[in-house]
Amino acid sequence: MDQTSWLRLENELNIAAQQLTQPDEIRWGVSALTAHGLVIRALSKQNTTLAAGLLTFWRMATQALYGRNAIPPVRSISA
Repeated sequence: MDQTSWLRLENELNIAAQQLTQPDEIRWGVSALTAHGLVIRALSKQNTTLAAGLLTFWRMATQALYGRNAIPPVRSISA
């Protein structure tokens, strides 16, 4: 991806970050790296809301980067 595409994706994910942010509970942010990537960050009072938010970002980024839906890994239980 070129720099313009990364910045466009950063903007889209920042919109999601604003929507997922809950004052006094959890704050989300997205920043473009110097080259080829984004950083997603969160600050939360409770870790229970982090997983759902990260899954949202992962799905959005997978769609933007690869043009397909993200398939979450299946957790296997060992005997």
